[in-house]
Amino acid sequence: MGRKRYEIVSADVHILEPRDIWEKHLPKKYSDHAPKLVKDHEGGDAWQFSVGSPDPIGLVSTPGRRFEEFRWFGVTYEETRPGCWDGKERLRDMDIDGVDAEIIFPPQRTIGHWLSMPDEDVSMAGIDAYNEFIFDEFAAADPDRLIPCYQIPNLGVDTALKFLDKAIKKKAKSVVISSWPSGGENISPDDDRFWQACVDANMPVNIHISLMSRASGVKSYEAGQKVTSGVGKGAGAANQRAVGAMSGVFTRTTPVLVGFILSGALDRIPDLQIVLTEIGVGWVPH
Repeated sequence: MGRKRYEIVSADVHILEPRDIWEKHLPKKYSDHAPKLVKDHEGGDAWQFSVGSPDPIGLVSTPGRRFEEFRWFGVTYEETRPGCWDGKERLRDMDIDGVDAEIIFPPQRTIGHWLSMPDEDVSMAGIDAYNEFIFDEFAAADPDRLIPCYQIPNLGVDTALKFLDKAIKKKAKSVVISSWPSGGENISPDDDRFWQACVDANMPVNIHISLMSRASGVKSYEAGQKVTSGVGKGAGAANQRAVGAMSGVFTRTTPVLVGFILSGALDRIPDLQIVLTEIGVGWVPH
């Protein structure tokens, strides 16, 4: 059943979460914590993750549009290609592009929202909901071509191991971590339990851009709850945030690599498979 040969693999793609993702996949008792679909100040669709201005979908839904048509605000779901959130439609787009398979990473704003939740049960529920959607709905269209990375929480090694088991049951081909398995600021000896379990499962570990500790994520979330509703409105503010984010692509991976090397983790567990994505000259904005 598996495809025996891949000629062109897109190694870092994302999806735009469908409008009904949380209604369909998140338990109702957590619905108050789910991102809300609202309108931006130009009438486009946007996701409200916290107080303050919502995040527009404009530049996370650009496939199929000319560069001259790119804009932050005023873009609705009706204007985007369905392949942004529908697996069957994504396969059609891949056929047009001549792409055999895609490695799929979570939408960064959305997964960051759940990773930053102070309540651990809420955090796990949101991550579970995303994993359920991307594996059971989106990638189900063709698991040999649509290859999601199973998102691991930042709630400590024991929780990471539980989610690794879930990934194995979903027949995931890789996992993605957004923090060290311990959730701490730096790599720790306790992380070895997770690394070894990944080796035992022949499961590659993906790191997308860099890692952030749980404490830093929660702090950022709590700060966001105090922002006034008018902050960050307009293309200028959006561009400023984007430039800052892109600059981090070229610098934030170094501490991760140094951590792996100087901690001796790769000496202790030499068969660990690590994939670093969207880093340095491996990703150049256009």
